[in-house]
Amino acid sequence: MEKVLLSFCLLLVLGMRISNAESECDAGFLQFFNSTIQFLKGNSQEAAPLLYSGKGPNDLGQYRSCLRSGGNYYVLHNKIQRISNFMGLCVPQQCSGQEIEASLNSLVPDGAPVTFKVNSPEDPELGAGGKFTIFLSLGLIALAVWGSVLDTKYQELERKPFYFEVVHAFAFTNNFRKLFARRQPGTNESKTLNCLNAVRALSMTWVILGHSSTFKTNFALINIEEAPELMQRLWFVLCYSSIFAVDTFFWLGGLLMGYLTLSEVEKRRGKLGVAGWTFVYLHRLLRILPLYMFMMLIYNFFVRRIGSGPLWFQTEIMTQHCDEYWWSNFLFLNNFIPNGRGNRCFGIGWYLANDMQFFWFSPIIIIVYHNLAKWIGWLFKATLVVAGVVISTTLASEYGFTTSIADNRNEQSEDTNFYYIMYTKPYCRYIPYVLGLYCGFVYLRYTKMKSLQPDSHPDQVAYFLINKIRNTKLGAVASFMLGIAFISFFILAQRGSYSHLNQEVWTPAQDALFLGTYRLGYSLGLVMVMMPLLLNRLKLVYSILAAPLWEPFAKLSFACFLVHFAIMIGLFAAEEGSFVFNGTNLFCDWVMANTLSWTAAIPLSLIVEVPFMTLEKMLFSKLKNGKS
Repeated sequence: MEKVLLSFCLLLVLGMRISNAESECDAGFLQFFNSTIQFLKGNSQEAAPLLYSGKGPNDLGQYRSCLRSGGNYYVLHNKIQRISNFMGLCVPQQCSGQEIEASLNSLVPDGAPVTFKVNSPEDPELGAGGKFTIFLSLGLIALAVWGSVLDTKYQELERKPFYFEVVHAFAFTNNFRKLFARRQPGTNESKTLNCLNAVRALSMTWVILGHSSTFKTNFALINIEEAPELMQRLWFVLCYSSIFAVDTFFWLGGLLMGYLTLSEVEKRRGKLGVAGWTFVYLHRLLRILPLYMFMMLIYNFFVRRIGSGPLWFQTEIMTQHCDEYWWSNFLFLNNFIPNGRGNRCFGIGWYLANDMQFFWFSPIIIIVYHNLAKWIGWLFKATLVVAGVVISTTLASEYGFTTSIADNRNEQSEDTNFYYIMYTKPYCRYIPYVLGLYCGFVYLRYTKMKSLQPDSHPDQVAYFLINKIRNTKLGAVASFMLGIAFISFFILAQRGSYSHLNQEVWTPAQDALFLGTYRLGYSLGLVMVMMPLLLNRLKLVYSILAAPLWEPFAKLSFACFLVHFAIMIGLFAAEEGSFVFNGTNLFCDWVMANTLSWTAAIPLSLIVEVPFMTLEKMLFSKLKNGKS
């Protein structure tokens, strides 16, 4: 009853404000109040629409019942520092959202850090963009079916139609077989790269776990005041330390770039030329852009228009700033445009921008390592790492950022926002990628050693590392255990800041030093864990990470990454009630998000990603053959 009276009093004050302004909804409010009083007195059996409103912070009330009663349903939304609060309001049909918003904000004292926003539940139409996206999707599905028919009909025939190769690239049946087919590396040594499949798959599930906790804070948490207590629990470190999963992906990208590209450069004796490097860049663009562009269409014109509910307006998180800056994503500059700050169009697109920017500049490191003395190459690496630490430490100190990303001091304004200043910027994140590049260089030297052929590009530093890890009795075990210790330290070191949120647990100098070194520390730990496996040591651990079951997940990881954002935000935004933030619900959300994301990744990968990868290979093969 107390909560009913609280809701009644809030709307009574609201009605009085509107009434004093001689609003047209005055009569409607009086009718709502009278029906509520009659219901509370027991004189009416019909529930009063006013009672369908929320009764307190993050109580959305009864959305459907309000609409059926003939009322207008609005969501009262305010944000105090980083905490979002919502409350459902069931008001007369005569009252507009603008009137209610203006009346509520007139109650706020001047200078108070609170602004009320009233949102109307969305029920958007598909529009021309949505219809085009559906048409394009149906076209791709038709190609997949056609290709599957051709795959069955002409699989064993020598004479095939002239269009067979192009259409067959979309064959769902053939692409499905590829999903579960094991890659056959050209050399025995490169088979050790199979252990990276598990790292890629597990890192993706770690990303989803982190987003399961952070995304939900954008919605109605009925027990939001209990969130700090939840963060104090030991297992919660897995959630906020998921920021390292992205660094793992950067390290993986650097490793493969260093190994594969340096192999090609050495094969051509350093004479890759303009055409060769052009092929390298085009290959990367054509590998990423088709599925990326398709998902941009899905996010902007389809996903936001297929749902409804009290908080469906929060799906704008996915496409914020896209109306103005969608083109910046395809240039991979969305983390700088506009004004060097960046934008939030396709919220997870900052990762692709960073990854591509690292890729743009990695040939410089490869050329330095290949063309100059190897000690210069290693000195160049050390210089880059030190520069990255100095840049991050300086920025963290200048802006007063803290170790905990969730701390209010990291989001005091748009101009001093940790997300824009450090989190999405390549000069604060490139260290894992650089370490990955040099791991690729060391791994290439190892494959040359195993081939028993003279190494035309000897590297004494690489040989020293290989010998210490692979050829000494305890080298591999010591490296692995020390790596686990490094990773654990930099994960657990954050616990104090998250357990005492918005409190000064560390001094500003300690916060700055940690923010300047934690990516380096984690990445060094990752290097020490993975190098023994790549050098064919620790067979038990390797056999687990290189098991065949991980390979399909690794192949689907890019599609899973692109689609999980929409699935998670869509699931939370479609909910018509409030959430309880606890460990059990968080685990259930994580399981559900994983299940749906990996499942949705299958058709996305097989109908969009793999076909265009196949066409790209066909194109480059013809270009190379034509050139030769």
